[in-house]
Parts: sequence; structure tokens; C-alpha cells
Amino acid sequence: MGVLLVRQVDFLPAFDSVLASSDLNIIDLDIPFSLIYSLGTTTHAYANLGVLAIVVTWQRYYFASAKEFMRINGTTKSMVANHLAESVQGAMILRAFEEED
Repeated sequence: MGVLLVRQVDFLPAFDSVLASSDLNIIDLDIPFSLIYSLGTTTHAYANLGVLAIVVTWQRYYFASAKEFMRINGTTKSMVANHLAESVQGAMILRAFEEED
């Protein structure tokens, strides 16, 4: 019986270096980019939540003061309008009784 020799044949001798280069490329470029992108996205999400919390807090005070301002504005205008209406009505009464100056 003869001895069967098995020899490994490399069809593409540079193929291993291409794979190694691709793996290093993933480690050197893709993983840091993914980590920085994740960090940036997380930072933006927390910043948005912070701005939202500030706006909601400020909005409570704004709505309360806006309601108070509208109430004061309405009462001030109604006093002026009431005085004007009474003055016009009083002038008509004075003319009716011929009591004008």
C-alpha cells in the first residue's frame, strides 16, 4: 500500500490577508463610528427630554400669568367701556331734560 499524501492547496493565497484587512477595517472604523453615533443619539435624546421638561415647567407659569393678564385686560376694558356707555347715556338724558351747559 502506498502512502497517501494530503497537501493543502491555497487557491487564493492573498485571501487570508484580505479577510484580515476587512476585519481590522471593521474594528478600526465601523465599531468606533457606531459607538460615537450611539453616544450622539443618546445625548440628543436626553437633551430633548431636558428641553421638554423646561418648556412644560415654564408653560405652567406662562398660562397662569396669561390668564391673569387676560382677566385684568378684560376688567380694564370693561371699566372704560362702561364709563363711555354711561357718559353717552347721561348725555342723552341731559339733552332730554334740556340741562346742557
